[in-house]
Amino acid sequence: MEFLSLLYTVLLVAICLQQALLLYRSGKPAPRQDDEALKEWVRQQLDAQSKLFAQKQAELARQNYDAMRGISETLQTAVQGMSSTLNAGQAAQQQTMEQRLQGLEASNARKLEDKGFRYSYDMLGEAALTADQYAAFCAAVCASGCADLLDIEFFSAGERLPQWIAAAHAAGVKVVCSSHDFQKTPPRAELVERMVRMQQAGADLPKLAVMPTCRTDVLELLAATAEMADHHPETPVITMSMGALGAVSRLCGEAFGSAMTFANPGTASAPGQVPLDVVDAVLDSLRLS
Repeated sequence: MEFLSLLYTVLLVAICLQQALLLYRSGKPAPRQDDEALKEWVRQQLDAQSKLFAQKQAELARQNYDAMRGISETLQTAVQGMSSTLNAGQAAQQQTMEQRLQGLEASNARKLEDKGFRYSYDMLGEAALTADQYAAFCAAVCASGCADLLDIEFFSAGERLPQWIAAAHAAGVKVVCSSHDFQKTPPRAELVERMVRMQQAGADLPKLAVMPTCRTDVLELLAATAEMADHHPETPVITMSMGALGAVSRLCGEAFGSAMTFANPGTASAPGQVPLDVVDAVLDSLRLS
């Protein structure tokens, strides 16, 4: 027991000496210094630890901000990519649907025509109407008192064309009788014969619009126009060759006897229409108007 007590005492002294040595090496005030010095040392240590903690916290906050900004930019890029993909898909789907609808409309219109129905063309597209529906529409336009000119489609009216024209005249409305061929240009003789029939039915302004398939088709239309002006001058006529190939007829038609041309003021309503400022400049240069 005495040995153990001695050993314990020696160990205790050794621990105290080691602690004193550590305090001395770390710059801490010696235990014999007064309490004020100890407090000052503690305060300095706390301040140093506080500053170090603040630096670490600021660095961590900066790292978190950089990480969040990177995530945000990645998400934004992903969302923009998804939005572009969706928009492209919707546009393609819409275009496909429009093409399908146009195909269905054309198909249905052809079926109605096969059953004896006719078409009316209003520069916006073909609308399938029965002859009675078309007649009722024309009569409503005349009865409105708002129209000076009524455009009646030649083939839609058929044998009732003289009757419809007479009804329009009775209401004080002049008649433009139109014939549109969006597939081809008939021969000159057929074009002339068609316009003469319009005159004989009582039309005030026969009108032809045809689609050329070659350059000579444009010449056929202009030749038919000149023949009408020279040999059938009872009424003015309006003629045009459509599309890019026929655009020249819209500029020089007056020289061949066409009483009117159509220009594009900003949005074309028919294939081949020339901008209004170009038409004005050409007509002024040719001194045709």
